[in-house]
Amino acid sequence: MRRPARQLEDWLYAIDGIVYGGFTVQVLRETMSAAERRAHDAAWGLDFAPPDQVRIIPSPEDRERLGFFARLAGRRRPSPVDPTSRPFFEHPMGIASLASAKALIERRPELLAERDELGMTMLHREALAGNLGVVRLLIERGADPHALTAEGQTALQLAAELQWTPIVRLLERIGA
Repeated sequence: MRRPARQLEDWLYAIDGIVYGGFTVQVLRETMSAAERRAHDAAWGLDFAPPDQVRIIPSPEDRERLGFFARLAGRRRPSPVDPTSRPFFEHPMGIASLASAKALIERRPELLAERDELGMTMLHREALAGNLGVVRLLIERGADPHALTAEGQTALQLAAELQWTPIVRLLERIGA
């Protein structure tokens, strides 16, 4: 499906040469022949997923092995979500976005209820992205955990679809 360039949003990061994200790159790679893809990937020096797939996060085994996310956050080990949970890694963009989310909500608290063209609130987007700290902040600041997207989904359902277990637990605990 073709979209205007202004509607494109994308991100890409690599850990140990393995690419995560890169939706637009994958669309382009899908149009290439196998030889062109090999040349493209060699030029980047990265390991891309097959062109019809996008890796979102490292596998649990990779997370344990790499310890990358904890180092990125300045911690030796991931901190627990709460005293009863196992350590949970948070996506690096979630860690980085917590301070900016706090500042944004302080300046514009009406954003907690604002919806985008898909009917998503900030809480929906952050739950979908796996940003536990920001989800917790939004709930504390009064975001509606019962709000529905245009497709009729709650933040809890979106988090559950991507198996963001700590976010699911948090939202379930508050009765979402």
